[in-house]
Amino acid sequence: MAEQTPAYKASFDPSRYIRTSRYTNRKTGEVTERKILDTAPRIAWFRAEHPIDSGWQLVTDMTINDNYADAVSMVISPDGKVVSKAHRRVHKAEFANYPEKAETQSKGRALEAAGYGCTYALSLEPDEGEGESDSAGGEVAQQSNGDSRDPLHWSHDTKTRAAFWAKARERGLSNDDVHRLAGVPHLAEFKGTVGELWTAIDAAIAKEAAK
Repeated sequence: MAEQTPAYKASFDPSRYIRTSRYTNRKTGEVTERKILDTAPRIAWFRAEHPIDSGWQLVTDMTINDNYADAVSMVISPDGKVVSKAHRRVHKAEFANYPEKAETQSKGRALEAAGYGCTYALSLEPDEGEGESDSAGGEVAQQSNGDSRDPLHWSHDTKTRAAFWAKARERGLSNDDVHRLAGVPHLAEFKGTVGELWTAIDAAIAKEAAK
């Protein structure tokens, strides 16, 4: 079934919808926290950058029976290229409305793979073991509205952000390296252009090498 979300304003700021959930390890009892961006704001973000009339599609194919629902979601470019694809199967025994959960989570995963997820909203690597709750939501422990970050910051542009991280990988820099050298926990908190950030990173590298 084709997604029918209407076009949104291009100023949509996904960081305002990031929330934190607590998870308890069933084996160890250890409680950890994970950042989450639910599927609805992911779709809003996607449509803010790619309105329906732009030709970009978020499409989901469903297979439903009495035992489970299979959902395969794809982000498709105007020229018909499959940018990302994700699958989710949910059994009836797991969730009452299992078709809806399968569809929602497959969409969330496809959007994450296309660059519309918590990882990119905060310019962070995915949490280790990040799973289905990332796209479908979970118990809310704390809400982060992202007010300290500029919604017009260059890091909110998907292509610019992707190009930055691609260059960082080419230079052998991890996310932690970048944040340490830049002196900020999130790219959106760096007060400057992409070029100025690289200048700051190069200066920090030179300073560390001189020690």
